[in-house]
Amino acid sequence: MLYSIPFSFPETYGGLAETDGIARFDGEHLTLEFQVRDSVFGVVKSEVKEITLPVEEIATVHYKRGRFSGRLSIRSHKIVQEIPVQKGGEFILSFKRRHRDEGEEFASILQLRVSEAKLRRLEGE
Repeated sequence: MLYSIPFSFPETYGGLAETDGIARFDGEHLTLEFQVRDSVFGVVKSEVKEITLPVEEIATVHYKRGRFSGRLSIRSHKIVQEIPVQKGGEFILSFKRRHRDEGEEFASILQLRVSEAKLRRLEGE
């Protein structure tokens, strides 16, 4: 089953740009499709970028529900250079208020698959 949710990256390039996209999870891969645009005029846009992370490359998943938004923090086992707001392999997807419930479900499913991948890796050792 394919799960998808719209997201944004908070504070892209120190607030000089905005990033909107769609996160998709098919049970094996997390795919982020996004576009960066300048926050002053909103006219200058990058090409649409697509990044796919296998579930085995995801180290941790943490969801925080706020009053006005939801935030999904994902830490990868490696640095993903194409993501404009990552630090040390960690990046945050922000969800608008109306998508908080979907974000929580998305995070739960992703966390379950990450845990299953870790368990398979441990059983193989």
